[in-house]
Amino acid sequence: MAFNPPLGSASPAVLLDNAERLDNLVNSDALTVPDRAGVDLDTWRGFMARNDEVRQNLIPLSRQYMTLEAAQADIANIPDGSTTYVRSPDGGTLADEYINNGGTLAATGRAMLSMSALKTGYITGDAKSDAEILAGLVMYADGSMASSPTWNAWYLKVRSGETVTYSGTVGSNTAGEQMAYLIQLDANKAFVASLAEWTSTGSVTDKATLSAVANQDGYIYVRVRDTAEFTLTQRKKTILVESDIDVSGGVASYASYQNVLANKPLVDVTSSQSTAWVTGRVIYADGTRTDAAGESWRAAYVPVKKGDVLEYHGEIGSATPGEIMAYIIQLDTSLNVVGNLATYASEGVQKTGVLSGMATQAGFAYFRVRVTTPEAAIYQSRERFTPGADVFGIKTESSLTSANRVTTDVTNASTTNYIIGRVMSADGSVVDNAGTSWKAAYLPVKSGEVIQYHGQIGSGTSGQVLAYIIQLDSEM
Repeated sequence: MAFNPPLGSASPAVLLDNAERLDNLVNSDALTVPDRAGVDLDTWRGFMARNDEVRQNLIPLSRQYMTLEAAQADIANIPDGSTTYVRSPDGGTLADEYINNGGTLAATGRAMLSMSALKTGYITGDAKSDAEILAGLVMYADGSMASSPTWNAWYLKVRSGETVTYSGTVGSNTAGEQMAYLIQLDANKAFVASLAEWTSTGSVTDKATLSAVANQDGYIYVRVRDTAEFTLTQRKKTILVESDIDVSGGVASYASYQNVLANKPLVDVTSSQSTAWVTGRVIYADGTRTDAAGESWRAAYVPVKKGDVLEYHGEIGSATPGEIMAYIIQLDTSLNVVGNLATYASEGVQKTGVLSGMATQAGFAYFRVRVTTPEAAIYQSRERFTPGADVFGIKTESSLTSANRVTTDVTNASTTNYIIGRVMSADGSVVDNAGTSWKAAYLPVKSGEVIQYHGQIGSGTSGQVLAYIIQLDSEM
């Protein structure tokens, strides 16, 4: 910087110049005034402008309000157009960002993640771009609809438990009108229930924040005036967390993936048609059996192959400390005891637990099941496709069908039930006195399964129509 005269001069001209410059610094409308060297200095108004900029950009961000009402009450300290944060009421985020729009705070859709969000996977975000919009349509609190050039219908796809928040212009010219702004719809956009309403003050420029939680999968309708200034946010599942592993709509665990590759995933067979139950029966660890254990105990028999993995999920233990209780026992094909697969030494209390074992041979597995609420569950590893099939080499529908289907002799399967002397005719009528030369076999089936009968056909009556395979429903 070059000063002329040099800095520190006592020249009367310099003193006069400084006096004029000081007057400009204090009173000028300009934001800056140059010094004697030509370098701009902030005037008083320049300082004020900088202060406002700092106040607008920093002070609101440094404040965090516990409620939206508290933030709105302090609106004088949140300059128009600037943003601040409000603690999330539902814990879905740590804090939600709001902007001062003409004296009213409106959600921006931006938020700070909370530990709750990281644990549950639910995050609040801007939902405007996700909405379907039908212009000129309004829905009322009773589900009726009408055409209106001043209203638009916004539809957000939701899952049960997700939260939708509308923040912006509300109201009508009719004071006292009850206006539904958020409405639950089903998957076909049919009316279910009104979720959030506003009572009009008679003004179309009122502003409010309305939130609702979806009570089922489907859509939430949002009522939006065509001139409205508003934000629309949705709190929904966007992060997969530990609780999403191995549940519907979640992701498969590494163990499940390995089970699929091994062709033997665990399947719940508690209510399977192949699982037989006997109430009051208990087989003990030493192989002895009682059928007088009472209705609090049930014996489950599950057909198994060697190598099948078996699991019991339910109540274990008794009031007798040290009692050895067999919960899974290997049986042969004649239901004779072979050996224990899973036992438990009672701690003197009854508790919920999981016991597992592996079938040592083909036959049956016995499960000791206590009758409880909720009910115990039995799991068994089962083959999903033909052993040895090149799963990753399947290229066509025919090869898929071939790889995933195998013809099995079920004549003597545990799931095949016989009634001697019964015949069902082609018209559906049934007789049970056809004699010992006829048997009726009942097989559990699924849609698409192929059934074959190999044996004697025909009768001594020429032209008689004989039904050999008949489809029955689940009630037979």
